[in-house]
Amino acid sequence: MLQRNADYSLSSRPRSSLFWGAVVMLVGGFLLGWIPFLGAFIAGLIGGRIAGTSGRGLLAALLPTMIMAIVILLLHGPFGILFGIAAAVGLLVYTIFHSLALIAGALIGGAL
Repeated sequence: MLQRNADYSLSSRPRSSLFWGAVVMLVGGFLLGWIPFLGAFIAGLIGGRIAGTSGRGLLAALLPTMIMAIVILLLHGPFGILFGIAAAVGLLVYTIFHSLALIAGALIGGAL
């Protein structure tokens, strides 16, 4: 016969999740991307809080950054050389600033 653990409660489950922190940062970054720096910072803050610690928040922030880098590389090919290079440079600059805000928010959110 199976016995239930009397100490089990909803609060005994882990409160942090690296996966969901990264998902929140990716989706929140897209939804709040129209706010230049603050949108990514807010997404990073919430995602870092979900990830749990500053280190896990940083890792969760780097996952959407790597996904965006792969998307930029994949979109570069179908267009012409000059247009592709110009688009890639523009997206790279945007991604760098977006990622810096996301990482800053993740570090602060993970520390909270």
